[in-house]
Amino acid sequence: MAIWAALAVVALAAAKRAGWFRASSYRGTRESAGVEWLGWLGLAFGAFLAQVLGAAALAGVAMGPGGGASDLTASSLATIGGALGVGAAAVIAVAARPALRRAGLRARERDLWVGTLVFAGAIPLVTLAATFGATAAAAMGAAPDPLGHETLRLLRDGAPAGVVALTVVAVTVAAPVAEEILYRGFLQTAMVRAGMGALGGVIVTSGLFVVVHAPVLDAAMMPALFVLSVILGLSYERTGRLGTPIVAHALFNAFNLWASGV
Repeated sequence: MAIWAALAVVALAAAKRAGWFRASSYRGTRESAGVEWLGWLGLAFGAFLAQVLGAAALAGVAMGPGGGASDLTASSLATIGGALGVGAAAVIAVAARPALRRAGLRARERDLWVGTLVFAGAIPLVTLAATFGATAAAAMGAAPDPLGHETLRLLRDGAPAGVVALTVVAVTVAAPVAEEILYRGFLQTAMVRAGMGALGGVIVTSGLFVVVHAPVLDAAMMPALFVLSVILGLSYERTGRLGTPIVAHALFNAFNLWASGV
């Protein structure tokens, strides 16, 4: 615990030095896209609807008559289907409005190392938040699951190698790309453009991010997910590049799979 606290202090010091605590650092890099907040909210809703339909379609195929797939397979296919839906919605949106290409929705090589730094700084802060959540749950008489997520619980119960590989792709590629486009790229931008400011938009979006994940998340892990979402949101506002939170999110999910030993 002391080691994680020390690492958290180092991460916060590095963030301060990089200017993450200066309001002027959040430059509103997507202003040039020429889309007002209602437009961004419409994009978020369209992407969410596409995610739901894509997830339902692939999960339905897996679990439908003759499908007989396991819950883990259906969950992984639903994640991939949802990602394909969000991706299709994003491609259609950019094609319909070329100005969106300047909105940070395209990844660049620089996003790889910046996202890796964001991930490294997020780990100790998220770990402390998870410890706080587990301690609070224990104080209220609950018994938090150390894995904390439905996908990890299903993996813990054992699964064929092919299903594990499918799940890894879903968790480390499909989910980060789809969720960052939907929540950071579209929804958070709508909140910021609606006048909430960078911090307000990040906090509101992060709250919604946790609410959507609540059905598959142990309650004790909600503070950790909120902290992670805030960090991802701030990284988007700070860099104006969606690739940054995508990389950090993907690395975090991969780290979770490794740390859980499942």
